[in-house]
Amino acid sequence: MSFDSVTLGNLGILIFGCSSVWILGRPEYWRRYGYLLGLISQPFWFYVSFRNGQWGVFLVSFFYTYTWAQGVWFHLVKPERVQPEDPTEIPNRETKPAKRMGQPSGAFKT
Repeated sequence: MSFDSVTLGNLGILIFGCSSVWILGRPEYWRRYGYLLGLISQPFWFYVSFRNGQWGVFLVSFFYTYTWAQGVWFHLVKPERVQPEDPTEIPNRETKPAKRMGQPSGAFKT
């Protein structure tokens, strides 16, 4: 079995891209490394999309590279700039009874 460069690129996307999304969905502290894996997957996306002439995917890859780099910056390089999470708090769940129909209940922060 021989592998060409596009097949190896697809394998890189599979390994690094899928593992990054899986790790980001985990509740453990090491989920922040998912951003790094996502950034590592981007050269594979650029190469495969360029070789196959998928120009839309190629252009979107620039945005994904920026967002993965932003995640690496805020969660690995400068983690003190990230708001800490309280694992016991449910986000946006400050409920107040509505005074009358049509008025906001306060269930969502504005």
